[in-house]
Amino acid sequence: MDRGAHHGPGAWPLHRDPPRPGAGRVSRDRLAALERGTGLVFGLDPEVTAPRAPRGATAREALESVVLEALQRPPCLVSFSGGRDSSSVLAVAAHVARREGLPLPVPTTLVFPECESAEESAWQELVVRHLALPEWNRVVLHDEIDLVGPLARPVLRTLGRTWPFNVYFHVPIFELARGGTVLSGVFGDETTSAGWAWRHENLVAQRLRPGGPRDLARIVLAAAGPRAVRGQVLRRREVRRDEVPTRPPWLTEYAFDIVQDARRDQAERESLSLRRSMTQTLWRLRSRVLGLETLDRLAAEYDVTHSAPFADERFVGALLAERSWRMFETRTAAVRHLVGDLLPEEMCARSSKAYFDSAFFHRHARAFAHDWDGTGLDPDYVVAEELRRTWTHDDEPDARTFALLQDAWLAADRRSPASDRA
Repeated sequence: MDRGAHHGPGAWPLHRDPPRPGAGRVSRDRLAALERGTGLVFGLDPEVTAPRAPRGATAREALESVVLEALQRPPCLVSFSGGRDSSSVLAVAAHVARREGLPLPVPTTLVFPECESAEESAWQELVVRHLALPEWNRVVLHDEIDLVGPLARPVLRTLGRTWPFNVYFHVPIFELARGGTVLSGVFGDETTSAGWAWRHENLVAQRLRPGGPRDLARIVLAAAGPRAVRGQVLRRREVRRDEVPTRPPWLTEYAFDIVQDARRDQAERESLSLRRSMTQTLWRLRSRVLGLETLDRLAAEYDVTHSAPFADERFVGALLAERSWRMFETRTAAVRHLVGDLLPEEMCARSSKAYFDSAFFHRHARAFAHDWDGTGLDPDYVVAEELRRTWTHDDEPDARTFALLQDAWLAADRRSPASDRA
């Protein structure tokens, strides 16, 4: 079953410069000044249009169609962590490959023996065994995916600071898939999200939850009320539930106000309808668009096609056509609906999740933070001393600051002589 563990820091170098945007083109994959300054990507992309569904296709059929294209360009590796999203993609890929007589997909897992929060081996083995897959790549890593470690440095020097900050995470997988395709579960969390602003009202309208007279009024407001009024109601709800976001100490008040304006703008665009909420907000998020463009760009550097079925407009369009205004009651309900016949029930109902923060903030990041002189970041947006404090004193530094550490490292790296770079 196990094709073997791969070892070795620095074993996956970035061999050449990736393609650059054409002259005169305004590239959407460039971070705006505010995004670079805060380390966050937010707001909506005005160029994104609503996803179009294949005529008459169910969400599952559209998902299988997207996966089939990836299987037709072997080798087809699946970036597989053992979470519900990557397990769903792997299950569909194995099902379609057997049905079409194509080579089976190869699950490819990054293993972090020193990161307890990333331990998912029992879940991984459950899925691989259930799907009866004969090959399984497991790549053992230690400090290689550090924010400024051996995998991140060549990507940062070539692409600059990227979104997401951990795009280089897939480099070992791209290296193994040269000439083929990598399937990932990117955007699975968001597509089947249970975190919509008006989810409670939606479920009451579906009669999946009991409701009262106030719920009826809010259902009408969420369905047809003015955007500004919807926003006011949501803000009052935050206050009532003591859920008003607080400013992290490393972000200036000026930057925090702008970030909150963007967050409120997104929430105000949501409504009772799943279709409308998805097409007006989640589908148009710059973070989604930018993240996919960066992943695709890095994959192309290794002659690999990256495919994220949950982010493909054919799947999302088919899902919205199928569900219309109705949101899923839970993420578990969404997974069961899409792949419940392919995965063990334990996986469909899984509620735990792995975290890789300690693998990202490893010895290279800690060493840089310890020696950082406080320069390289915009003081209009961040408070350098507070950043230094969270990086050097917190056992688990705030992951929202990870991109800022990369920016600070890049600034220092560009000032250092070429002979000092490693």
